[in-house]
Amino acid sequence: MLLKHQFSYLLFVLASTAFLTACDPPNKIAHHSKAGLSFFVLGDWGNKGGGAQIPVANEMIAQSAVYHPSMILTVGDNFYEDGVKSLQDEHWQLSYENVYKDLTKKYAWYVALGNHDYRGNVDAELQYHTVNPNWNMPARYYTFVKNISDKVKVRFVVIDSDPYADDYYTDPKYKGVFAGQDTAAQTRWVKETLASSKEQWKIVVGHHPIYCLKPKAGETESLKKAMEPLFKEYGVQAYICGHDHIMQYHTPAGKTAYIISGAGAKPTPKEKPKENFTVFSAGVPAFTAVTMTENELQFSFIDTTGTIVYHNSIKQ
Repeated sequence: MLLKHQFSYLLFVLASTAFLTACDPPNKIAHHSKAGLSFFVLGDWGNKGGGAQIPVANEMIAQSAVYHPSMILTVGDNFYEDGVKSLQDEHWQLSYENVYKDLTKKYAWYVALGNHDYRGNVDAELQYHTVNPNWNMPARYYTFVKNISDKVKVRFVVIDSDPYADDYYTDPKYKGVFAGQDTAAQTRWVKETLASSKEQWKIVVGHHPIYCLKPKAGETESLKKAMEPLFKEYGVQAYICGHDHIMQYHTPAGKTAYIISGAGAKPTPKEKPKENFTVFSAGVPAFTAVTMTENELQFSFIDTTGTIVYHNSIKQ
């Protein structure tokens, strides 16, 4: 069975290389700095070691010796297909502890919820910190601050984008799972959190995209309506998410950059038509390495060979 997965994965890698944007040639030069804050972004990943999960995880482990990340940031769909059932679910070992190995012991993981997580026991993900203290999800949406330097900080605002997806309320797979989830209250919380933030950098993290290649109808409209005005009003520099299984970077009008890192285990090998706000997309298994200095955020999409398939930066 393992050989079958490996052979399928090899075919996928060979096929997907054709979809890299021609103007962004791959390279293996690590764009990073020892100063500042470094972290990895992983999306759509918990697949019991199947698909591209293990190759992506192994490259994250290898690159941790280069980037020395202070944390791993996940953008949801932590466990396919139907979340976890409990704190004892085999997923915790087969999709997390055994796959990412030392990364689960050495670094803090800050976790966002995805729609597949809602098909399981969300409370178990909230409580897993009691089993592994490096797993951090104190609430369905929450905020935390990291130091970039002695003078400059970044505030992360982790949202729960799932209840904003209108179509889920009529989908039998999500029947009743959003009971008690008040999107108006969450939007007010985001507004209050951003309004009171004194940090020089503000990054919002969620699962569903606001800008992406051909979004699914009924999944993004309410989220965009609620969040985009807040991003503009309070100067959010980046929104980082997953859900769409293609690595993407979008820069629509305004200050906020949109980074999608959703190819942690089940990447989509076929490209979609570019939008006018699309800077880059690639259907390859990958994660994102981020390094922040006082005035700049650098990010790199790194595939399973250690190749940086795309690199760019966002200024303060």
